[in-house]
Amino acid sequence: MSRRTEASSRHLTAVPALDATGLLNLQMLVRRLNEHSVKVILAGVQPQPMRVFAGAGWRNRHGRLRIFRSFERGIELARRTRTPGVEGRHS
Repeated sequence: MSRRTEASSRHLTAVPALDATGLLNLQMLVRRLNEHSVKVILAGVQPQPMRVFAGAGWRNRHGRLRIFRSFERGIELARRTRTPGVEGRHS
């Protein structure tokens, strides 16, 4: 029996700043996706949003959340996360 792996990648290269409202909305999205066993990959995170994540206690959580400064590394993980023969959610 194969295990279905799904991931949802969010590319944040065009997000130079993140405020409390943006963090709250992103937190709700991550929680909702994780409840449906979907790993969230944040790719291309710029310095200010990375500081906001750190200040809020956001850390990489195995199987649930990965945060990358590098867009390329984040997207590579999203590609590898898919189970062969099963399409994951990538956007």
